[in-house]
Amino acid sequence: MKEGLKTLSRRFWPLLVLLPAAAFRLHAWSVSEPLVVDRSNTYLQPARELTGLSYSGGETFRRTPGYPVMLAGALTAGFGDMRAVTLTQHALGLGAVYALMRAALLLWGSVPAAAAAGLLAAFHPGFIFYEGAVESELFAVFLLSLAMLWAARAANDGGREGSRAAVAAGLLGAAAALTRPELAACLPAAPALLLLKGRGPRRALLCALAFAAPLALWAGRNAAMFGSFTLSPMGAATSLQTSGHLVDLGAPSHPEFRRVYAEALAANGGDYSNVVNEAVRRLNSAPYDFPIERALAEAAAVGAETALRHPLAYAAATARNFRGFFGSIGGDFSEPGPGGSRAPEPPAPLAAHYNNLLWLALAGLAAAAWRRRAEAGFLLLLAVCVAAANSLVEVPVGRRSFEIVPVLIPAAAALYAAAWELARRGAGTLRAFYKRSRP
Repeated sequence: MKEGLKTLSRRFWPLLVLLPAAAFRLHAWSVSEPLVVDRSNTYLQPARELTGLSYSGGETFRRTPGYPVMLAGALTAGFGDMRAVTLTQHALGLGAVYALMRAALLLWGSVPAAAAAGLLAAFHPGFIFYEGAVESELFAVFLLSLAMLWAARAANDGGREGSRAAVAAGLLGAAAALTRPELAACLPAAPALLLLKGRGPRRALLCALAFAAPLALWAGRNAAMFGSFTLSPMGAATSLQTSGHLVDLGAPSHPEFRRVYAEALAANGGDYSNVVNEAVRRLNSAPYDFPIERALAEAAAVGAETALRHPLAYAAATARNFRGFFGSIGGDFSEPGPGGSRAPEPPAPLAAHYNNLLWLALAGLAAAAWRRRAEAGFLLLLAVCVAAANSLVEVPVGRRSFEIVPVLIPAAAALYAAAWELARRGAGTLRAFYKRSRP
């Protein structure tokens, strides 16, 4: 009987975290309306194309296919109801919680670390907020969490199981990058973990190829259909929000875009924030009437050209982006949905942990580096990739900072595991001292 209870506790202990997390999400879904913003329509339009068995419009160039595919499936299953989308995303958020728990268990070999990771993710306000919004970040975070789990499995398993896990980690990483293109920068992380763990270059190469191949296929599709070998033009285009002061408005290349950009800049009082979006909108309207894919390609070309012509000045300009990226990790997730509804607040005792997640993660990596250097190096490299990919092309936006949260959570969990181990050893020492001191 006692052994049976131990077996059950070892197998089903994650339910102690997952069941309250599921109840919290069900409550959040019942009291909140889906948050749909203007940007949401750039995902909904290709999703609706997919439901009609087509996928060729200009928005399919702007947006990678991951999130539109998920949207199309949820909308089809829910007969077009947006609440079916948010219900699906709450389920995916719960899946991400479980994946992060399993990843922490494999990375640190500690049940307390896994439980801490689960608690940090289960009630994180960023998860709850984006689960209720028609935005791509939650789905990308779900896929990234799965990729981390399978990378940890590939590092721990031997033989064919480990090789299959490496391929799965690569494919899941590619799926995350086809949802949020900046996550393509995460490609080196899992192969580096496999090399650091001594799993050999063949397994690392399998993982890297599985990650790179789908991305190359999508970029090739864009080259064939729209003349641009890229996952999405949005990264280069939005870099103009960082390099707007460096744009050479009189350069001969792409004269229409430069002329419209100059007009929009003047109309905005010389402030180049969001001017690129207005320039693309004007090019897509009369009297220019550029197709949206051409307008985006023009903006991307000028953005890339500006960064390459002024690399040092551009790099200096991104310093503000990095500061803002790390400064907004805590996030402000209080934006109301339609009708003024808000997602419920997370449990108060966890708020301090969420607000200081970056520092907890850094302390956790420092604590883990003594015994698990490969795993700590993996999470550190992954965090650097996510932060750099966002900050080098994007001004500070809270939804971008959310992408690093699933990387920070297992790192912070290492600190809680170290604290638990110290407490356990201290308690053992006290018990031994008490026994020796008894008459």
